[in-house]
Amino acid sequence: MLHRNAGPEALGLLRWVVFGLWFVTILIGPPLSRLAALPAEFFSPPGVLALLPDGIWSILLTVEGLTVLSMVTLALTLAAAVGARPFWLVGPLAFAGVLMVDGIQKGHAGFINHAQMGILYGALLVAISPAAHALTPFRRNRTVQGSGAGAYRFPLVGLALLLAVAYSLIGIHRLAVGGWAVFTGDALPTYLALRTFEYMGFGFEGSVLLLHYPGAVAFLKAGFVVVTLFEVLSPLALVWRRFRWVWLAVIAPFHLTTLLTMNIFFWE
Repeated sequence: MLHRNAGPEALGLLRWVVFGLWFVTILIGPPLSRLAALPAEFFSPPGVLALLPDGIWSILLTVEGLTVLSMVTLALTLAAAVGARPFWLVGPLAFAGVLMVDGIQKGHAGFINHAQMGILYGALLVAISPAAHALTPFRRNRTVQGSGAGAYRFPLVGLALLLAVAYSLIGIHRLAVGGWAVFTGDALPTYLALRTFEYMGFGFEGSVLLLHYPGAVAFLKAGFVVVTLFEVLSPLALVWRRFRWVWLAVIAPFHLTTLLTMNIFFWE
C-alpha cells in the first residue's frame, strides 16, 4: 500500500518534485508577459479566479504586471521547493502564485485543458501539509508521530488517488463516447496527422513516418486498446504493487509515444 511508505522524507521529495516542476515550467516556458499584447476581451478568468475583482486584471494583464507575477512566482516556487520557513506561509503563497500563472495562461486559451492540472493540485496538497519537515537545508521541525502522521499520508495518497481516478475517468469516457470504433476506425491515425501538422512547441513528426506503414498503424491501434484498459484500471495501482509496476511500464512509454507522435507532453 502506498501509505506505508508515507513519511517526512517521501513528502519532502514530493515537495521538491511539485514546486521544482513549477519553477522549471515557468522559467523555460514562453514569457507570460507576451499575453499582455492580446486584447482584454480574449481573457476569461477560469475557476476561482473569476471571483477576483475586475480591477485586479486591469493591473495584472500588463507587461509590467505579468512580469512581476512571473518573477515573484519563480521566487516563491523555488523557496517552497527547498522548504523555506515558515512553510505554512511560503507554501500557500507559492500555490497562489502558480494558480494565478496557470489561470492566466488557460484564461487566454478559450478552453480549460488538463495540462499542468496534476502539479497544480499537487501544489495545493503539498502547500497545506507538513512537507518541509525533511529534505530541506533549513532547520527541520519535529517529525509528527502516532496518529498525527496521517498528515504525511494525506497529500501523497491524495495526489496519487487524484491522478489515478483522472486516468480512469478519461479511459471510461473514451469507451463510453467513442466505443470500439475509436480503436478500429481512423480516429487515431487522423488525430496523429492533425497533431503533427499543428503548430507545437516540440515539433516531432514521428507519426508522419508511422502512418506510411499499415503494420505500424495497426500496432499503434492495438497499443491504444492496451493503454485504455490500463487507464480504466489505474486505481488498482494504489493497492496492488505488482500491478503498479506493470501500470508504470505501460503508461510511461505511452506518454513518451504521445510526445514523439502528437507533440503532447506534460512535465508531471
